[in-house]
Amino acid sequence: MANASHELRSPLTVIRTEADVALADPDAGPDELRAMGEAVLAATEQTDALLESLLVLARSQRGLEHTERVDLVDAAGAAARVVELEAEERGIALRLDTVGAPPVTGDRHLLERLIGNLLENGVRHNHPGGFVTLTGSAEGTRSLLRVESSGPVVAPAVVARLTEPFERGARHAAARAEGGLVVVVALPATALVPDVAGRAPAPAPARR
Repeated sequence: MANASHELRSPLTVIRTEADVALADPDAGPDELRAMGEAVLAATEQTDALLESLLVLARSQRGLEHTERVDLVDAAGAAARVVELEAEERGIALRLDTVGAPPVTGDRHLLERLIGNLLENGVRHNHPGGFVTLTGSAEGTRSLLRVESSGPVVAPAVVARLTEPFERGARHAAARAEGGLVVVVALPATALVPDVAGRAPAPAPARR
């Protein structure tokens, strides 16, 4: 909550400042008022995104009320579609190669939001001409998602905070020497999740 409150101060400060400046100028014309409206709208959208993140966090901490088999290829595609326009506008190359990630069992909305957060952070904390790459793979009993992005050099002390709620990062993060981050999320593959009776499902037959 402390981190969320800190994050919410930024857009609220923008809204207050823009409104104060506009109201203090009796000669403000249409162009100035339009610029103020656009700044307030952007700050409002940022606030809405933060509040949505609060709801997602609260939902995840209550435990999963509904689970289903989730194809991470589909989840990654849905998450990427939300951020691809922003990536294009910022000149960031967005690449996906998740076919190697086995499906998992979980809440589809939370998984899409997790992937979306990683991609959005990679795009927003980057530089023009940079890249964000999402790859999927299998490692033993786990399904791995790896997000690598270019960007400014990140100090080790900052990386250590990136797993905290409302910090810009998630799960296992490491700084790239040339700038940017590598973030890896490990999830249990569906075939290894016990069924309701507590028994692990039988492995799928080997393909010849």
